[in-house]
Amino acid sequence: MTPHFQRQQQRILNHYQRQHKHNQLESLTIISEELILSDNPNVRKVLVTAQMRDYFTNDRLSDEDNEKRREATYIERFSEIWEFKQVDG
Repeated sequence: MTPHFQRQQQRILNHYQRQHKHNQLESLTIISEELILSDNPNVRKVLVTAQMRDYFTNDRLSDEDNEKRREATYIERFSEIWEFKQVDG
């Protein structure tokens, strides 16, 4: 994760924390991966297809209410391009 992206993500997490929200990611399964050709030998791109359950709990809610949120959340399939860069050898 680049420092810039890490700072962005930290701001998002801090916002969630102030709202007493906790992001839950469960059952992450990679379905497939495919190398994408690149002209740059220091960069590798991979098309990843995966699935997971992504939902929020709230520490102000009861365990029962948080479990209801979990049960109401579907496992979703998604695709992303993951980019890997060789830095400093």
